[in-house]
Amino acid sequence: MLYPLPSDLRADLSQLTDCDEIIDARTPAEFAIDHLPDARNCPVLSNAQRHEIGLLYANAPFDARKIGSAMVA
Repeated sequence: MLYPLPSDLRADLSQLTDCDEIIDARTPAEFAIDHLPDARNCPVLSNAQRHEIGLLYANAPFDARKIGSAMVA
C-alpha cells in the first residue's frame, strides 16, 4: 500500500529543474507504480527481496530491519 506524503513534506516539482539527475531507490515494482518525471530507478532491493523482508516484518520487525539493512549495505 502506498501512503501519500503530507502536503508540507512534498517537494515542489519546479525545484527539481536544478537537479542533474533524480534517483529513485525503490524496487522496480514500486517505481513502475509511481515515480517522479524523468527519475532513474536504482533500486537498493529487488522485488523478491522486498517481498521476503515484508513477510518477515509481519512476524519479526526487528529481524526484518536487521536483515533488510544488511541486504541494502
